[in-house]
Amino acid sequence: GVQTCALPILPAWTIGTLNRPWVKWSCDEMLAGARAAGYSVLGLQTTSASDPWIASESPQYLATLKAKLAASGLRVIQGRLRTREDADFAAAATDIRRQIDRARELGIGTLINTGTGKAALYDAWYRCMALAAAYGAEHGIKIVIKPHGAVTATAADLLRCLEKVNHP
Repeated sequence: GVQTCALPILPAWTIGTLNRPWVKWSCDEMLAGARAAGYSVLGLQTTSASDPWIASESPQYLATLKAKLAASGLRVIQGRLRTREDADFAAAATDIRRQIDRARELGIGTLINTGTGKAALYDAWYRCMALAAAYGAEHGIKIVIKPHGAVTATAADLLRCLEKVNHP
């Protein structure tokens, strides 16, 4: 008989870029550069004074950004969630909700956070991330953390984050 070999089906990978290589340039130049480099998927990771992305408090900025992103032909799938664990929790919570709402408005499905480097703020950061995870889930935004040192440095630290945040 004829023998066949079933090869495993590999996942389709999405290859994109972060805005980081273009952080010294304007948003328009970054979008054009990403497209010229052949990317179709983008993450808005690094902010600047002129481009705070979802951290902006200006509806005008966000409307302009939304139009630029749509015109660019790039699909923005990731943004950066800023936490203000050193602020009053009510203010930090308002800021987190606002960023998640803006991400949703821009069609960004995942927000990443890299933790805090200040041990005295770990508990406040866990509380911020618990709120972000719950609010994000309610609004269809996935909240993820990146191993980046300090509170997210090791596998044990990441397990502690999962326990403290207590949200899938």
